Amino acid sequence: DVCSSDLDIGCGMAARKVDLAGTTVLELAESWVHNCEASIPAGMGKGRTEFSAAAKEWMSAHTPPATLANPRRAEAQLGSLGSGNHFIELAVDQHDGTWILLHSGSRGPGNQLATLHTKVAMDLHERLGTALEDPELSWLQSNTPEFDAYIDDLRWAQAFALENRRLLLDGAHHQLNEANGESVRTLDEVNCHHNYTELEEHHGKWLWVTRK
Repeated sequence: DVCSSDLDIGCGMAARKVDLAGTTVLELAESWVHNCEASIPAGMGKGRTEFSAAAKEWMSAHTPPATLANPRRAEAQLGSLGSGNHFIELAVDQHDGTWILLHSGSRGPGNQLATLHTKVAMDLHERLGTALEDPELSWLQSNTPEFDAYIDDLRWAQAFALENRRLLLDGAHHQLNEANGESVRTLDEVNCHHNYTELEEHHGKWLWVTRK
């Protein structure tokens, strides 16, 4: 079995270490922030140009689920930060190293897909008369068409979230280059979900694990 996913499928963190001392980045921070505000959209990405070609290319290579109501809207959100607790910042570590650090996910498309499959599970258990403390605890049974459809859509949303963070890192790094007046080399990079579902082996059994 697997519970229906969190409404922010694939939300996670990304960080890129750059070859710039922390003492130097403090002098560039204000300019970098203004550049990012002007070039990295928080919402739909209206007026955005920097990520449009990359978003179109990714969407062409990763066919959106048929259940996604508006693929063009999804394309417009690819490379956008979002709101709430999503952020982009410059961080300095204990060794005076500089990191571009951000938190974002699958944006509106992931939320839409999660809401759709949560409703499928809720309707299913309502018809079955399952006694639940909360209808949102409804689940989908593995090896059923409903479950397989959910996993397919979830995989796509998780890939969308991963690409979204990659584009955001690239955009923030580009603006750091602009503020610095020359290119800043990448030293390390991390990009991972913290809201996701994965098939894992534990104690000799294969289980679907939802991680939050």
